[in-house]
Amino acid sequence: SSDVLRAELELALLDDRIAALEQARTQASNELDRYVAGATERNLPDELPALLALASLTQMEQALVEHPKVRAIDAGIRIEETSVDLARQAYKPAWSLDGGYGFRDGDRPDFISVGVTLSVPLFSARRQDKRLSAARHARSAKELDRASLLLDMRRDLYRTYDDWLKFTSRIELYDRSVVVRAAETAEASINAYAGGFADFPELIRSQLAELDAETRRLELNVERAKAHSVLTYLYGEPS
Repeated sequence: SSDVLRAELELALLDDRIAALEQARTQASNELDRYVAGATERNLPDELPALLALASLTQMEQALVEHPKVRAIDAGIRIEETSVDLARQAYKPAWSLDGGYGFRDGDRPDFISVGVTLSVPLFSARRQDKRLSAARHARSAKELDRASLLLDMRRDLYRTYDDWLKFTSRIELYDRSVVVRAAETAEASINAYAGGFADFPELIRSQLAELDAETRRLELNVERAKAHSVLTYLYGEPS
């Protein structure tokens, strides 16, 4: 009958959705294996891990300067500042003090010699200017890299934090209304079909609607967990 054919079609579509989800799972596992050796061989949990509370947006933004990428650039800036200082030192006269002690044969007394050397950079100003200019440009380049990195990180922080809030709000809506209403509708359809007040296609539609609501809620949880992981990467270990 048409009802049986409709049920078989819906089952086939569900099988296709399951196959697509399995394919996505395999792709994600292979991608994870690039960063975590043996990830494809591990038994991953069926449930998402509990997410720890996040700090406020202000706290996370202030903590960006402590991110390892930023601190690595800070170390490079300090190195370039040392290069600038060394280039400046080349303009200053160089003093050196030499001393010696000599032994003499016979009755002649030993002697001590002392020498002072002063090196004045009279004819190397152009070379020193180039060295100092190069050191300053290298330091400025590092400072620009730092500013650009922090700008990108702040942008990612704001965007991801906004996503986190929206996913959280939508999940609350599903918990409060969508999933509950879908379950109530599915139960009502079963009772109506058993009493002869609903047809089979309506029963199938209500069951699929409940499944879609639960699936969508799970997808929202996954997206929120992804946003949480990005925030954790930017900010550090959540408190």
